[in-house]
Amino acid sequence: MKKKEHLLGYIGVAHRFQSKILDELLKPYDLWHGQVFILKHILFKGTVCSKDICHNRHTDKAAISRAVNKLVQNGYLEKNVDSLDKRKHSLVPTEKAKNLAPKFKEYLDLMEKLAFAGFSAEEKGQLLDFLERIVRNLQQGNIDAK
Repeated sequence: MKKKEHLLGYIGVAHRFQSKILDELLKPYDLWHGQVFILKHILFKGTVCSKDICHNRHTDKAAISRAVNKLVQNGYLEKNVDSLDKRKHSLVPTEKAKNLAPKFKEYLDLMEKLAFAGFSAEEKGQLLDFLERIVRNLQQGNIDAK
């Protein structure tokens, strides 16, 4: 067995490398890595509210709000006020976002290809199982666990 390291640190390092590569690819579109995942979610769902994105991305409301406002400002999303609840906004992708959807898919597929070079399908499946278990464990938030 390899020297014991902080295993979760490697997940963070992988995330930072992915973010750095994606940010470089997205620069011509005035987007950053977090925004592309929000757009991907909205493009898949069609119309969503910020609360749905917060839940899906496991991110706080303020961070999502900043990202969404920038996406609206740059013409990728429209915010529509709910007629029954003026506090609620539905987020709708614009044509600009829809036209870039194939490019987003290409970039995310590239990330998968780079990250999993040399992995078998079985290894990828095992890794997904392990990561899902880690997420479930951390969601429980039992800080007394030893």
